[in-house]
Amino acid sequence: MSSFLLRKTRVTEDALTGVLADILAWWPHHAASLLTRARRFDGSRTLEPSGVPAHVGDLVVAPWPRWPSGEPDLVLEFSRDGGRSLVIIEAKLGAQKSSTDGEELPLSEDDVADQLAKYFIDAANGRDRRGARVPDRVDVVYLTHHLFAPVEELVASHRVMPRAVAGDLFWLSWRDVERTVHLELERAVGGRHHALRSLGAVLVQEGFGRFRGAWSPPESPAPPSVPQPVFWTTGYRWHWPGLVGPVPERVFFDEGR
Repeated sequence: MSSFLLRKTRVTEDALTGVLADILAWWPHHAASLLTRARRFDGSRTLEPSGVPAHVGDLVVAPWPRWPSGEPDLVLEFSRDGGRSLVIIEAKLGAQKSSTDGEELPLSEDDVADQLAKYFIDAANGRDRRGARVPDRVDVVYLTHHLFAPVEELVASHRVMPRAVAGDLFWLSWRDVERTVHLELERAVGGRHHALRSLGAVLVQEGFGRFRGAWSPPESPAPPSVPQPVFWTTGYRWHWPGLVGPVPERVFFDEGR
C-alpha cells in the first residue's frame, strides 16, 4: 500500500482487490465488518444497508480461484461441522461485468452467460472446489465504483440466478468500504489499525472518500428586504424600501469531522 500512496504503482482493480483480500485473510474474525454496508438487491431495487447475513465457521479467503465459469475476484469460504457457506465478491473499478445475457431467458443453467450468475451457479452446484460438499448458502456481492447502485446490471444478474440454494445478490460501493474503514479505525488496534488506515488513504486518494467536514453558517444574518408593490393610476411599479440585507462573507469549514 505504501507504493500506492507514494504513487509508485498505479491502483488497479486487481491491486485494490488484493489489498482487501489480505486484510480479510489477516483478520478473519473482522471480515464481515467490511461488508456491513452491503445492500441486498430484491430484483428491482437495493434495500437499506444491512450487510451480508452472518456466515459462521472457519474462514478461508481465496483470491481469484479458478472455477469452471471463470475467476471470481474474492471468495470467502466458511466451513463448520455439518456445512459450509460462501460469499463471492466480484469487484469492478471502472468496468462493467464481463458478460451478460440477452433479453431472452437462458434455457438452462448451462446457457447462462451473466458473470455474477455463473459464479453463483458454480458455487450452488459445488463446483467451486473439487470434493467439497454443496454449500447451504451462497451470497454474491457486486463491489463497484458507482456512486449509486448499477440497477440495470443487478437486474440482469438477479433474473437468471437460480434459487436452488439459499442466497442473495448484494451491491457494495468502494465508497462504502472507505466509510466503513473510517469507522473501524476508532476501535481497531495494532497492525489492523495501520492496515485499515493505509487502505482508507488509498481509497481517498482514488476519489472514494466521503465528505466529513461540518458547515456552519454565520450568526444570525439579517434577512434581505423584499420589494413592495405601489399602485399608480397607470398600473403597478416596484418600489424598493431599502437595500438588500448583508450577504455572508464567509462560510466556516471544520476539517476532519
